[in-house]
Amino acid sequence: MEWIIKGITSTATKGYDGAKADASRADKSIKYCPDCKQCYEIDNERYDYYHFYENFPRYGKEVKKCRMCE
Repeated sequence: MEWIIKGITSTATKGYDGAKADASRADKSIKYCPDCKQCYEIDNERYDYYHFYENFPRYGKEVKKCRMCE
């Protein structure tokens, strides 16, 4: 019975870190437009709609012109 308790407590601290996963997902989906100097993301449900983010850190983001600046 003791090995079950040790197994549960040792795996509770390991595993999925939602904050790191969310940050890496944002780095992949959010782009930076050098012309309008804003970060943007294409809507997953409606591909013709863009979400623009003002005052958003651009560090680590892919540089690509948005549809408005092309």
